[in-house]
Amino acid sequence: MMEQKISLTNSLQNDSPEIFKLLQSYSKQMSAEEVFSGNLTIDGVFTLKNHKRSKFKKLEEGAFLSLKGFLGELSDYSLLLKADQNILGNKNTAQMFPMLERKIPFQCLYSELVKEYEVSVRFIEKYLELYKTVPNIPIPLAIYSYDDEYKGKILTALEESVPKFVFEEIITITRNDSFGVMKYFYPSAPFRVMDVRSRDPRAELFWGSNNSIIFSWCDLLIESVLIGFLPGTKHFAIQGTALDPQNLLLSGGFSDLGSLVSISELSEEVALESFVYCIQKIAKSSLLLLDLKIENSSMKEERKSYLIGKINSYIEKKLESTSKEYGCSIPKPIKKFLENDTESILKNYNCLT
Repeated sequence: MMEQKISLTNSLQNDSPEIFKLLQSYSKQMSAEEVFSGNLTIDGVFTLKNHKRSKFKKLEEGAFLSLKGFLGELSDYSLLLKADQNILGNKNTAQMFPMLERKIPFQCLYSELVKEYEVSVRFIEKYLELYKTVPNIPIPLAIYSYDDEYKGKILTALEESVPKFVFEEIITITRNDSFGVMKYFYPSAPFRVMDVRSRDPRAELFWGSNNSIIFSWCDLLIESVLIGFLPGTKHFAIQGTALDPQNLLLSGGFSDLGSLVSISELSEEVALESFVYCIQKIAKSSLLLLDLKIENSSMKEERKSYLIGKINSYIEKKLESTSKEYGCSIPKPIKKFLENDTESILKNYNCLT
């Protein structure tokens, strides 16, 4: 079995016991036996059409466990590579991932998981400190790393399945890396905007045409900004951000937090641009839900302008009220957004997404 070649390298419970205990105090589902278990063979899991690297299992009271990364036999992986995959409208997915996103088809790079784990833990620590509740994001519980033998077998399977120029890129990407699996706790359902677009009946039922989730995404953006984080910048335009339709949760949360960036790491100009970029990303993803049954292009443009104005107005008011409620200051670059003509700022950055 593949899982016999995998070992635990990071654990939230061991690395950050205080954060883990706080999370448990706010969410009793975090005390479920399966949250603690190191067993990667979990019964009753399901997958989502657009997320071939992840498996999910429902816990009590609406929470979920997730395993991100490949768990299976080598023969299963070879079949995945040979199948005519069509993810997010892209055919030949196995060939596109390395060239566009520098990711390995249906695998998770260990370095990718570590980066997401570390930035997520920093975010969660700040979030718990200010808001005293669990953020609506995937909580990373543990990282597991595959050994070199596993890596060699996967590379052999890839060499037999992709063109030479793609495989050469894969060799470059994996030269100083390995493959791994991350275990997460989801406080809410893992269904995303793109799952509704692809007509997943589970996602459609969960969403129930609840358009108020748009403002839940705005709330989480505001909460992120006030603890010093942005869920995306243009730097992640190719790899994807937490605000893309394949990552925005229908419960009002974000997922795939590798795109989280500390505002302090950005210049004021880039931070402001990135904040506007996040607003536009939310609007663009929201329209994929709102325009499901609309074919008239001029009507779509009108709705787009109206929605961006509505979101902008909501964020302006909520930023100030939330900062007062929690007694925290608005980061200087974001303050510029409030102090200036926000409509002009939005127009200046009209083509960000």
